[in-house]
Amino acid sequence: MLDTSRSLDYAYGLNGCTRLARGGFNRNTNCHGKGYPKTKTIFCPDKNDKNVEGECPPENADTNADTFSFIAAGVFFSVECKKEIPLPTERLDPAKRDNLATPTTLLRVRAPQATNGLEESQTCEAYDDAIFWDDPEPEESDGDTGGGRLEGYVHFGDSYAAGMGTGVTSGDSCRVGQNNYGDLLYKQFGDNKIPYQKKVCSGDTLTGLNRQVSEWKDPGKANVGTLSIGGNDIGFSDLVWYCIITPYTARTGESNKELCQAALIRAYGLMAEDLGDRLAAAYKSILDKSGRKDFHLYVTGYVPFFNVDTADCDKSSFHYWWGGYNPASDGRIVLLNKDLRLKMNNLVVDLNTLIDISVAGANKQHGSENVHFVDVGNRYDKHRFCEDEKVHEPAPQRSDTWFFLSGWPDVGVSGNAADQAVEQQEIGAMVEQGRVPLPNSDCDIMDINDIDPYERALCRIRETIDEDPEGPEAKYLEEANKHIKEGNVSSQAIGWFTPTRQIKTFHPRSAGMEAYAQAVRQAIAASQKF
Repeated sequence: MLDTSRSLDYAYGLNGCTRLARGGFNRNTNCHGKGYPKTKTIFCPDKNDKNVEGECPPENADTNADTFSFIAAGVFFSVECKKEIPLPTERLDPAKRDNLATPTTLLRVRAPQATNGLEESQTCEAYDDAIFWDDPEPEESDGDTGGGRLEGYVHFGDSYAAGMGTGVTSGDSCRVGQNNYGDLLYKQFGDNKIPYQKKVCSGDTLTGLNRQVSEWKDPGKANVGTLSIGGNDIGFSDLVWYCIITPYTARTGESNKELCQAALIRAYGLMAEDLGDRLAAAYKSILDKSGRKDFHLYVTGYVPFFNVDTADCDKSSFHYWWGGYNPASDGRIVLLNKDLRLKMNNLVVDLNTLIDISVAGANKQHGSENVHFVDVGNRYDKHRFCEDEKVHEPAPQRSDTWFFLSGWPDVGVSGNAADQAVEQQEIGAMVEQGRVPLPNSDCDIMDINDIDPYERALCRIRETIDEDPEGPEAKYLEEANKHIKEGNVSSQAIGWFTPTRQIKTFHPRSAGMEAYAQAVRQAIAASQKF
């Protein structure tokens, strides 16, 4: 705020301040559905009647007094705690505030971090460090939102919703992992008699989501829905492939950089075009299909992959063939320097921002507050790639890393890490098939949408072999097909081409899916009070 500006009390509390900044805030309707007490001053005159309050312009947030209370609190505690203290992603019920400080939740500033990923989520499951503010404005809705119970649950989305690679992953084209966060969340409610529909499918874009919604049966039975979508719409897998994995052994380092830059430009172009409107329309279509005023949809964001503050990863590479710590000097090998890590993280943050804005847009169109953005990012602190300076990446043995790379074991939910059994099963299926099922050379990666991610991976392998017929990929393929012909089910070469190994890269491990489930569970408790 400029020193010459005068602050005014346009809005109070976290919800009021947030709505003011987003647009659509009206002092006549935004407090308990009845509006704030009337004052002599008209803060935001209605366009048709200047004597009554109307919708406040979003720019009024620049001089809103309570907004700066939040900013000041955030700055102060961030300095005091020597870490960024964010605002909460969901409104908290002030009546329950005292319970958060009990020893059972271990909520405290600068709480010691557990060394095991799953243990940390179990011992600090309520809230991460955040600025909490008693809010005189409860969430509003046209329907009954408080004090209810779960009557039915539907789970939509892409590979992040499907938990691809966790536990045992299905062999169909949707590649649904055993520990997807929808299943984990459903188990938390502890009643398997509650109707539950799982419509997730890895590889789906918003087009695939339309199919999922159309296949949703008896929508009136559910009052909770979850959704993760949007990553495939901007080509997440292309970004990982061209910017980090870079498996094309026949291409130069400059060619890899050009491919990465093209993927980034394409992703931002798709976001800028109409993705936000399409996301908002998709959220509203789910509310409309439900038909219930008390149905709430919880839309999760994606998680930035890297710690960008550490320096050790500047010497690490996730190259598909020659990755490792301090690898040989080769222009084709991309190092995980801070600039690359920041670019990738910023893209995820920008997509999350677009998703959050689209949630607000859907709510405005629907005339409710029944769609909620669930930010999972803070739960992944200390659990990204490049977190520990004492551990050189790539480090598959670090159980506190909640993302997969190709071939990495699962970690997390007790007793469900079944990687070796899954790979052996997939090797057996490939031996029965008689060969590695590569497509023809005319497959087009850029035209493949809403299909099995394994088909996309096989198309990329075909492209790599066509470009470098004497390269490592071609040699592995030759060896794998030889072992398949021999019926050698213990072959490591065959395992290289199995579905789960190929497609789970940069997806959450089971511990990461547990973090998603807990974040959504917290949001449900805050919004629907059960």
